[in-house]
Amino acid sequence: MAMIGGSGFMAKEFGPITYGQLIGISIAFLIGLVVLVSMGGNILGWMIAAVLLFFIPHLFGAGPKTRVVYGAAFFGFALVIGGALVNPAAIDALDDTEADAEGSFGAVSISYDGTGGLTITSSWSTDKDHSANKAYAVVDGMSRIVFGGIYLDSTLNKAPVYEMTGTTALTCNVPAGDLDMDKIYYIVLVEYHQNESGDWVQDLDTKSNALCTGAYFTGSESTMAWYGAAYGLAYTMAIFYFLVLATWFMRHRLLKTRKKMEAQGRLYPQGYGRCTFCGSIVLPGEVECRKCGAYIDRPESMKKQKHDMFQCTNCGAEVPGNADVCPKCGAKFDGVENEVQHIDGTVDVSDESVECPFCGAVVPANADHCPKCFKKLRE
Repeated sequence: MAMIGGSGFMAKEFGPITYGQLIGISIAFLIGLVVLVSMGGNILGWMIAAVLLFFIPHLFGAGPKTRVVYGAAFFGFALVIGGALVNPAAIDALDDTEADAEGSFGAVSISYDGTGGLTITSSWSTDKDHSANKAYAVVDGMSRIVFGGIYLDSTLNKAPVYEMTGTTALTCNVPAGDLDMDKIYYIVLVEYHQNESGDWVQDLDTKSNALCTGAYFTGSESTMAWYGAAYGLAYTMAIFYFLVLATWFMRHRLLKTRKKMEAQGRLYPQGYGRCTFCGSIVLPGEVECRKCGAYIDRPESMKKQKHDMFQCTNCGAEVPGNADVCPKCGAKFDGVENEVQHIDGTVDVSDESVECPFCGAVVPANADHCPKCFKKLRE
């Protein structure tokens, strides 16, 4: 992947990092915060923020150690933004005992009876026939608020419900014993209709705004705000550090493979893989750049060692001058004697070779068996 800011001002060092990396980190901080503030109430926002936090500085050349440090810095900075600003503002917007309704309900009011119980009243829209429907108040506790996203103890179809009585003016009472004074509650007004099976089901198109009754209870809104911010950031940073660790591990494996291939002469050592004049890729064995024609200065480890060649007297193959054995027929050179170990354990030495009458292979003259076809040569 091409890096941004590999030269010029962007490549100048600013402490332990370059100006390019500093710019990339700043952009990632800003975009990550915008994503969390706007989409941080669900896991999709956490995933997008984590991926952007990882890839934007990566494009500017930030290494694994740099990412680990700025990831921790982002966690602390975003925690303050979410816990001290975003979440409290979202709770304040919901902490209201009177609100306009989006559905069939209006003039919603919640009053506290002083003993831990609630009385909920509302008007019921008359623009359609409600005679076959019922109105209920769904009461559920808030478990956390994550960058403005509300999380309840359960879902709307599983939370405790209280039937509202009346025709156009509705009311219901929530007993004190049903509520935990240490929590913050959500209340949603919604109609129920009877389906073909005779079961009463929610009609979510008619539901009212959710109302937070934190003004009446002792649940700590501050604790919920900080806990929610930490909750969302924990998932975000877990995804971020997983990407950092996974890419570091893959890069480490690739570097080990590269060193092995360099030792085998299958890859140029780092720094020799590109033409020094035009920057195009140079393959092992090339001595001239295919793009600009410049000479390729290869490292000594990749240069072939040249030797004088001579012809094998037994088979005629061309053999390097420093060879002791013919790579084709196996004959030994420079007076090196052929040792032949027989089945009975005795060893004979010979500096002559003969041709096997069965397969034509060149074998030592004193061999009992052909090493190629295993035919017996001598009685």
